[in-house]
Parts: sequence; structure tokens; C-alpha cells
Amino acid sequence: MRGLIALIFGLMLAAAVDTVAYAQPQSGRGKHTYDNGTYEGDFVNGQPHGRGVYAFSSGNRYEGEFRNGKRHGRGKFLWVASGNTYDGAWVEDQRTGFGLFVWANGDRYEGQWRDSKSTGRGVQVWANGDRYDGEWQNDLAHGQGTKTTREGQTYRGTWTNGCFRQGSRWSTAGATAKDCGFP
Repeated sequence: MRGLIALIFGLMLAAAVDTVAYAQPQSGRGKHTYDNGTYEGDFVNGQPHGRGVYAFSSGNRYEGEFRNGKRHGRGKFLWVASGNTYDGAWVEDQRTGFGLFVWANGDRYEGQWRDSKSTGRGVQVWANGDRYDGEWQNDLAHGQGTKTTREGQTYRGTWTNGCFRQGSRWSTAGATAKDCGFP
């Protein structure tokens, strides 16, 4: 009889431990599954806070710092479907501060971000060898900057919403020729 009671108690204890292991911790390290993925890392007051990894149901993955349940601080995000990555500063789930975004096709932007858009000083290098170094606003070259093409042509001066024009010379950075009204 004692053996049977011990076995039942052991099974109940194992089930309780399993339940506790997957419960969302209030504070400390732990693991919790949400509707859109699983977080493993530091918790404070029941929210991801500190360092951790969030594996989204889509396959996307963020590894880095959290504050009050949001990506905040330094971290790296991988978009699995596209193969794009961002490694840099985050504020309240937005790319904000300095960071490097690399597209799967080989394009890359390194510089300042605000609200998940390249805004501030930065360098964009396209896979084809073209390069823009200068000011950005809302993902478009905007302000003072220089674009150098793979052929060695240089466009230096003031850019507006991704468009550059000096006389009959024109170029784009972040915009299309059609967006700029160019032929």
C-alpha cells in the first residue's frame, strides 16, 4: 500500500512540477508560450524584461534585450521567410538608434534608425555595388549625401525624398525614378 501511495504521490508531484515549469514566472528566468510564439529569458513582474529570446510562431526570431514586454535595448531580429536581419538598438519594439539591416539579396544599411525607418546619418550599400553615404529620413536619402555608383559616377549634394537632381543629372536612393518624376 505504501508503494502505491508513493507512486501516486510521485506522479502528482511530477505533474505539478511540469505545470510550474511552463507557467509564466513573475520575476527571474523562465519560459512562457504566448499566442504568437515562445519567450525564454528574464522576467520582471510577469513580463519579458532583461535578456531573452522570442521565437515567433512564424519562425522569426529576436534575441536581445526587453523592457516591460517589448524589444528594448540591443538585439538581433531574423525574418525567416525573407532572410533579412537587423542587429542594433530597439526602443519599444521599434528599430531606433544605431543598427545594421542586411537584406538577403546583399543590400545593407548601417546607421541611425527612428521608428523602424532609416532616419539620420547612414550608409546604404546595394548588392550591385552602388553606395549612398549621408542623411536619411523615413527610409529615403534626404539632406546632404553622396551616392557613388559601381561605375564610379558620383552624385553629391542635397537629396529630397530619395531624389537628386543637378541640371540634367539625376539619381535616386530609396525612391524610384517614377517617384521622383525622372524619365
